[in-house]
Amino acid sequence: MKIQLVIVSIISMAHLKPFKRNARPFTDGHYMNDGKWLYLRKPAFAEDGRRYIRAALLLQRDLLRVFEFVEPDQKNFSCYSIRIHELIIRTCIEIEANFKAILRENGYKKSGDWNILDYRKIEVTHHLSKYRVKVPDFVDQDFTLSPFSDWTTKPNPMWHNVYNATKHDRHKEFATADFETLLNAVGALFVLLASQFHTEDLSTGSDFLTLESGANGGFEPVAGGLFRVEFPKSWPDSERYEFQHSDISDDTSFFQSIEYV
Repeated sequence: MKIQLVIVSIISMAHLKPFKRNARPFTDGHYMNDGKWLYLRKPAFAEDGRRYIRAALLLQRDLLRVFEFVEPDQKNFSCYSIRIHELIIRTCIEIEANFKAILRENGYKKSGDWNILDYRKIEVTHHLSKYRVKVPDFVDQDFTLSPFSDWTTKPNPMWHNVYNATKHDRHKEFATADFETLLNAVGALFVLLASQFHTEDLSTGSDFLTLESGANGGFEPVAGGLFRVEFPKSWPDSERYEFQHSDISDDTSFFQSIEYV
């Protein structure tokens, strides 16, 4: 009886409805088991989610083109070029588009232009600093990135500082837009997508039961299949989801909004 009471207490603290654009584990620790992941595909969960994923996949394709000339190795982190700079700018624009979508669709009401201080609010709800990423084809197969780890101690991630500096004065700051910055920026984009859609690419194929796996040292392939992400394991019980596959609905009332202030 005591065990049963503990379980009821944990479930009562969890969220019975998913938040818009926010993938979270369930109280059993899994993200995708038993068909409960299908909430990620509902139109009310994210407006035009597939368009954001398609844009990221285009950037991923262009990154692989860079890999034909710059080997993905730490020895090449200081390499810079017009092409690398261009991809950093495009990637950061796409990251900001995702940030704005999360805030807007959850009803964020701040007037005026939004900036990195507004976007940092998403760290609290999506735990972005807890994600780790493995880069495809990296020479050191154990190498990982944590693109948002700076948010635990600093106002801006490193790659965002470079984006701003080179956007306003490319000539002076050009060398800072290097290969390391590019990898962190693209990694940040795929972390941001994973924090919204988990491993889903929102393809038009038929729905099927997805099972999580502990393969690859806990890293899972996300949209596009190249970048591998380790999802946060430290979600408090009060921030997790607890609903069944049968509860999932197309009705907009099934989804709740995050109150960003």
